Amino acid sequence: MQTDDSHPSESTYSAVDEEVAPNKHIIDVLFDFVRTDEELNSVLCGYFTKFLNSLMNRNRKGFFAYVHDPKNRVIESLIKHAYNRSISDVLIKVLYENMDNPEKKKGYILSIINSMRTQEYEGKLNSAIILSEVIEAKHLWETFKSEEVNLKLFELLESDDDLTVRAALTFLNVLYKKFPFYERKGPGRQGSDDFADTYLPPTGRTDEAPAQPAACFSAIEAIIDRGSRDRLEQQYGATIEPFGATRMQAAKLITNIIAQGNTQHALSLAP
Repeated sequence: MQTDDSHPSESTYSAVDEEVAPNKHIIDVLFDFVRTDEELNSVLCGYFTKFLNSLMNRNRKGFFAYVHDPKNRVIESLIKHAYNRSISDVLIKVLYENMDNPEKKKGYILSIINSMRTQEYEGKLNSAIILSEVIEAKHLWETFKSEEVNLKLFELLESDDDLTVRAALTFLNVLYKKFPFYERKGPGRQGSDDFADTYLPPTGRTDEAPAQPAACFSAIEAIIDRGSRDRLEQQYGATIEPFGATRMQAAKLITNIIAQGNTQHALSLAP
């Protein structure tokens, strides 16, 4: 396995306790395992994860000081290899720990979302699982509410790859069930929901300005209309088109939107 031999500079070790890295090269050599473009061996990933868990338990503060330092390129490398379940489990623990830089948080989440498009089968599914897990971390809530993150998810709904769309819908169902974006804040609530104002169609309809569907509404409609590419032969010879797992996830998202209790948006989805 070829690795990137350019180790982080010595200055990045100031926050790493000597108990974790008595020799400053040890932790670098360890993470060189994931700082590579080559596909990782699944068995070695298991041993790698066990060793990392031991380091975390021994000195949590020092470990995360190293991992969260952008110069060490650890999180980017873990995202690259999230197709492996052991690596994705480590990534979940790393992202769960609070980070001070909001832009870095957003960048990591956007990279995982992009993995739903670029990764192969396991990578797409693991990306959705990772996001569904780390959404429970309160320090990431504002990141998940950001317009940029949600636009990226909407873009995936327009993909020609069925599994990419399904992975995006799977996480959107988790996201919108946790954060009811589709319910405008009424009297007595603090402020207004900028996300809802951006993506919800106008509540009123006039001849001069008819209400336009929200960005996600039109994408969902296209998924439902697209149908399934599969065909099933029934016992008595008839061929049917199954509803399909992807359209089922789209229907589930519609249900979550309607469940927010907004009549206008329910009616816009009804046709």
